[in-house]
Amino acid sequence: MPMGTLVATLPASPSWARGPVVTSDLAAIRASRYAIAGYASLFNCTTTNGHSYRPGAFRAADVRYLLRDHAGFMTTRPALPSVASRERRTLHVETDSRGLWFEAALDAEDAAEWLPAIRRRAVSVSIGWLGNLADRTIVGGVKVWRAAEVWEISLLSKGIGACPGVWVDVIGDALRRRRFQ
Repeated sequence: MPMGTLVATLPASPSWARGPVVTSDLAAIRASRYAIAGYASLFNCTTTNGHSYRPGAFRAADVRYLLRDHAGFMTTRPALPSVASRERRTLHVETDSRGLWFEAALDAEDAAEWLPAIRRRAVSVSIGWLGNLADRTIVGGVKVWRAAEVWEISLLSKGIGACPGVWVDVIGDALRRRRFQ
């Protein structure tokens, strides 16, 4: 299933993406029966819609929600409830040398919907973001971003803009995959 990135056309960050972000509880997320994890985006990987992000382009602290199919992303507020959020301390996001890594604890209802598809590798991952054109260069037709304000990560039931290596898995398998990549 293709995976990738949604490009925002908003003039500024939506109001729900501003303000302080609550610190996640990583130990509680990993202990959850319904935890998932994966890479939402990778550095130096070109998506099928022609975007690439340089190391350091993302500030993990900006990410607030794990949504379904970018629900509500292009509106004044996300279509809640989200699958996980920093506000509820059920979403942890960080950057590492490869890209934007996330871990999330789903509730039982969302787990029933998403985990079977995640186990079948039928779910892709994408980010919702806004970039300033001053932070972009074009190299060989690829839009290369030095900075991108990422507000949300989405689990996608349908693929979009593939970037090889972007994935989501159940927590134990995801942590093992991350360690050996």
